[in-house]
Amino acid sequence: ESAYLIKNGKLYLLGEYVEGAISQSLQRFNSDSFICSPKQCTLEANGIKGISTGAGHTVVLDNDGHVYCFGSNTVGQLGAGHCGPIKQPYKTNLKDIDKISCGETFTIALSKCDELWFWGRLNLNLSKDFIVHLTPTLIELPGDPVPKFISAGDNHIAVMDNDNKVYIWGNNTVGQLGLGHRNIVRQPESLFIDTSIINTTGYAIVVCGYRSTVFLTEQGIVGICDENSNNVVQIMCDHSFRIITLATHWRTKFFTAVDMCGFYYVRGNANGSANLIRVAYEDVADGFIDIGTPIVQYQSERVSSGIIKITNKDLRNPDQCAGHVEVADLYNSENYSDIQIKLSDGVIYAHKLILTKQSANLKKTITENIAEIKVMDMSNMNATAYRTYIKFLYTGILDLQTIEHIPEVFSLAEQDNNEKLKSLCLQIWNTELKQENIVGAFHKVSTLNLQLLINGCGGVLCQHLQYILNSEEYNALPVLTKLSLLTLVALHKKNSTSSSQVFLR
Repeated sequence: ESAYLIKNGKLYLLGEYVEGAISQSLQRFNSDSFICSPKQCTLEANGIKGISTGAGHTVVLDNDGHVYCFGSNTVGQLGAGHCGPIKQPYKTNLKDIDKISCGETFTIALSKCDELWFWGRLNLNLSKDFIVHLTPTLIELPGDPVPKFISAGDNHIAVMDNDNKVYIWGNNTVGQLGLGHRNIVRQPESLFIDTSIINTTGYAIVVCGYRSTVFLTEQGIVGICDENSNNVVQIMCDHSFRIITLATHWRTKFFTAVDMCGFYYVRGNANGSANLIRVAYEDVADGFIDIGTPIVQYQSERVSSGIIKITNKDLRNPDQCAGHVEVADLYNSENYSDIQIKLSDGVIYAHKLILTKQSANLKKTITENIAEIKVMDMSNMNATAYRTYIKFLYTGILDLQTIEHIPEVFSLAEQDNNEKLKSLCLQIWNTELKQENIVGAFHKVSTLNLQLLINGCGGVLCQHLQYILNSEEYNALPVLTKLSLLTLVALHKKNSTSSSQVFLR
């Protein structure tokens, strides 16, 4: 019955407005508390990084890591040290927060320095047994691991650490913690993986719903623990590509999944099945912006009229999807291709879902264009370099053996902030620089102003300087490039001399 909207870093409210927060209410639309058009919320924050809602309270995270709370506060869920409502967002004393997640009447937060905070009330059962903290309180996990992801259910919590180990605690009346029993769990406990029930080496994602917890394993298998089992059990998903992400919410038993080719699936009471069922909708451009908050955006041309439902005869043949298909197998494949990349020597058949997930630059190009893009014209780019770049996005492999096209690929990686690709380029660059190619290589990276690659030339230039100065290739260089080359040699020699002196001392 309500919604938050974020535009240009500002927060807007729409719907039922109760005690300063958006919350569900039975009041009629003509009530003074109902906002019929978006209203900006007074929030002195540096943009909005995240937002999470409980039954009647709201928590907002800004880009600087500050946390703001407002709304219902009957059990201290705003962390203000009292139980009175707060109608306007107030800034907590928490700093450097990276993630937030709200349950029904509590909030958890994870800081950039790996601190786990809790405030509000966690109801452990129906007999008024609960954990309550009126102010943010540190939570310690057994073994002192480094947490990386948090998820709040209605009254239980799951945390995943850097080793993909899951810790879980809270209400367990229907076995939603997956610990093999239905006892209350007051402190975080490590979740044991029973490989006889679900065949996996570890979990990749964990999300909490209403009296349920859903898992995605490292092998792309979906598991759940809810009222039907005390343990994590596998959910069948016939004719699917590998599932890559999940979403649910503390208010619902439903959960959704998306595979690596953009097919969406749902599991819950609506489909009357225990399996994941593929949803018959097309043109989903982006999904699950925040794993804890299911959000789906549709292609711009569909926005005004909504998405188009596909009839059974229009559905892609599920037999073509049998088994788990790796992203690498779809490189330059016409199967499910919905965009072509035009190069000077041909085209690459590509997939918007993969491009937008793997590249921030391409995501911006594809999603911000008003008209739906069917062909991206990159014919002005170095064809070999761009083809190598796209192949890397699909396979994670840098398919180059020489340095000839490394500068162009490195430039693409730098524009995209792709540290892995930059590192692979540097490895080949530093290994393959030799006397016979150093002058041309230096000239190219100087022209492209690629400082890391320029610096990598210093050692080889110093080693073969006399040969280089007598070469025709050097004499043909522009004057400024010659000056840059000699300056780099001088700096490299100076740094080498300083290092040697320190070593001798």
